[in-house]
Amino acid sequence: MSEVRSAYPIRAGADFGSATGGPAWPSTPLDTPEGVPDDYAKAFATVQQHLHAGNSYEVNLTYRTRATSPVDPLDAYLRLRAINPAPYAGFLQHDVGGARAWLLSSSPERYALVTDDRILETKPIKGTTLRGSTPEEDAAARDHLAGDPKFRSENLMIVDLLRNDLAMVCDVGTVEVPVLMEVEPYASVHQLVSTVRGRLREGVTTVGALRALFPAGSMTGAPKLRTMEIIAEVEGTPRGAYSGAFGWISGDGRADLGVIIRTLVSDGTGYVLGTGGGITVASDLVEEYDETRWKAARLLQAISR
Repeated sequence: MSEVRSAYPIRAGADFGSATGGPAWPSTPLDTPEGVPDDYAKAFATVQQHLHAGNSYEVNLTYRTRATSPVDPLDAYLRLRAINPAPYAGFLQHDVGGARAWLLSSSPERYALVTDDRILETKPIKGTTLRGSTPEEDAAARDHLAGDPKFRSENLMIVDLLRNDLAMVCDVGTVEVPVLMEVEPYASVHQLVSTVRGRLREGVTTVGALRALFPAGSMTGAPKLRTMEIIAEVEGTPRGAYSGAFGWISGDGRADLGVIIRTLVSDGTGYVLGTGGGITVASDLVEEYDETRWKAARLLQAISR
């Protein structure tokens, strides 16, 4: 079995293998519910303060977990593909300056597609629920996800944000939402997914379009820039590759990239994974923390002996 050395946010200033460093969280005392780490609870409380002050409508609060494991990165990736299949899965071995690192992704979320006729498409995920253990429970979980006002509000806010992002690089009048809040089933969860699409303006390159969308709105919140400042304030460590983009770009301008979620990163001495979720004024602390743990469960399973 792998050893999870940090199932809570590693503090700011820490390196890849350390859980030490300067304080990154408010010192306000909290009556933290059992099972929720103090650091997460404090970050959640600070996010709620910003939300109620009108500084943001939604904040995607995340943290990093480190686990030691003897499982080889390629073996871990093959396990991950088997237990958590996803459309934007990928394996990357990266060698820079004599150092080697691996990225093992089983992402369900499209960051951006650019077609040969210059259509730009993104498919944000906002809203996730566990699948049921019986057909009846699974149908109930799906219906709950599709109709829950909180999930629908989260998704709609990010759709509006991405419509604005696409409008910066697409022809006027071409940005559309052909699919709004469709439930997509995966091995362990249902996801609420929308599609935003537009035609790139003349003179806008593929790289320019990808930059305009970066980082993925589903991984920040809205409004994007102010919410990113809040994230920098409350999260204990830099996200690294997590919540970035991973995929391919062709010389002819086509591209297809996924959002780096449900992903393990390794430097050969252990694994780090990021997990989190969107926080609104309607969010419940315990429910949000529980969601981060079951999102990470299959990643940890992939590196267990």
